[in-house]
Amino acid sequence: MSCDRFLRISTFLVFCSYNFLCGVEYAVVIPTLWNYISSYGASEAFYGLSLSIFSMSRLLFGPLFGYWYDKTHGLKLIVCFATLFEIGGNILYFMGFSKYSILAARFINGMGASAGGILVSELAWTIPKEKQTRIFSLFFACFQLGLLLGPGLNFFLENFDFYIGPFLINALSVPGLVMASFWTCLLLAFIIFVRSYVKRKINSDNSNNLLGVKKLNVNTEGTPLIRTKALTDSYKQNLTSTQTTAASLAESGIHPYFSWRTVGNTLFRDEFILLLALTFVTMFNQTCIETFIVPWAQNNLYWDESYLSVFYIIASIQGLISYLFVSILSQCLGDRWLMVIGLGGNALAYIVLLSVFPTIIPSKIGTHEGNVNLIKVYGTSSMIIIFLPFFFVGASSIFSKLVPPEIQGVSQGIRRSFLCLGTIMGPLWAGGNVKRPMVMGIVLEILFIVVLIMTFLSWKKLKMNFRK
Repeated sequence: MSCDRFLRISTFLVFCSYNFLCGVEYAVVIPTLWNYISSYGASEAFYGLSLSIFSMSRLLFGPLFGYWYDKTHGLKLIVCFATLFEIGGNILYFMGFSKYSILAARFINGMGASAGGILVSELAWTIPKEKQTRIFSLFFACFQLGLLLGPGLNFFLENFDFYIGPFLINALSVPGLVMASFWTCLLLAFIIFVRSYVKRKINSDNSNNLLGVKKLNVNTEGTPLIRTKALTDSYKQNLTSTQTTAASLAESGIHPYFSWRTVGNTLFRDEFILLLALTFVTMFNQTCIETFIVPWAQNNLYWDESYLSVFYIIASIQGLISYLFVSILSQCLGDRWLMVIGLGGNALAYIVLLSVFPTIIPSKIGTHEGNVNLIKVYGTSSMIIIFLPFFFVGASSIFSKLVPPEIQGVSQGIRRSFLCLGTIMGPLWAGGNVKRPMVMGIVLEILFIVVLIMTFLSWKKLKMNFRK
């Protein structure tokens, strides 16, 4: 294996490790957060804020990190800088001075997790378009793998109960210390093994841009200080040539430099508005179900924590298998069809869910009614979980292929902001409708039907732009 191939593989593995740790952190911290923060006198409303503030932080800082990446392509510097926030936030979470310090820790963690969009941008820059869907499915599967293995780490940590100096090490605080250690290891791996092939490609072409167009080292901000006729004519000729080159690139849909005008002209097109709306609606619906299922199952199915843990482990296994299946299927099926399969499958799943809710008879597992309820809930939830990866992979791949390379970073950051907005608003809507499952389910189904109609209305535009 050549050195260059080794570095490419190691770079992708470190990228996957980043996504994997994000999944582990979610699975380790969230189950113990309520007990941890309530031990400092936090109310349920404060607990809800501590959940939402992580996504709020990602919503704010995702586009900022993306803008930094688009301007400098300093992948290693940006991600290492963000990882420091992950380390610092987890250390603060471990110390747990008060409920406010835990809240601040979750905000700082969100800043660190905001760099995920940069990794997607780097992959979009460096991977051939025909391979992006498969690579993205593997990349996103690593997050699902982290969700699967994270609960097992909690079982290992639940017996911790000792002091290190003034700090108590127990099942509630130790997740912060463990995750800080993991993120430190990832930081070292990023420094040693990761190479930015985008920056290397740009730097190796000092005389040519990525399209093979000759760069013109012209001062376009002012005129020469000493004016002679020959110098002035040469200056005007070079300036005109530069403007013509930029205009021709812009007309072809490729922009030679970053500008907010390019971002606006791109993201306000119909197909991008559709993709951003799809991202919001899908995350809104998913977090609604995740928030709703725990109190509803406890009140109507009498599930305890062990049943819920098994439910989430099975869900993670199903999600992981689905991502791997999408990776294989993407070789013979287009991105748009993957996305439509995901949307259509989820719309069908919510119809089944609406038909199941009225038939649920509150009963414990072990009785006939309880076992029937178990089959109904697991069957419906499995449909939702299996079809979600189809949408996430397909939509992410389409978005990265349609966005010009020069604005990948900030565009992926904006897309992740819509994702975070869905994760903020979903639990708020679900929390107020735990006792009204039919109302919640009808709203979720209507949202899916609306975005499906939008998808088919934009189908030709997506196809035309994809061919460009």
